[in-house]
Amino acid sequence: MVNMTMQAARCPTDDLSLTNCVVANERDLKSGQHVMIRTTPTHKYVFTVKTHQSVVSGTIAFSLPQKLETLKTHPYSSVLQRSGFTAT
Repeated sequence: MVNMTMQAARCPTDDLSLTNCVVANERDLKSGQHVMIRTTPTHKYVFTVKTHQSVVSGTIAFSLPQKLETLKTHPYSSVLQRSGFTAT
């Protein structure tokens, strides 16, 4: 995955909103990967990705209603991830 600029959207299902993951179209991101979301140069958040076919390509969905804004999405790799650790 390369750095992407994506539009924020609402989570497509109640079940996915309870996961605390971001939801994307499978053409943009792969389920299980981790991304760093940058909302401003000083505000960065790391999320696990889940995919859903109803999420429009180019958008990334969050569980809470958010003000729609443009988000910078970057690949994220931690020492734990490189060692094979997976969060549940």
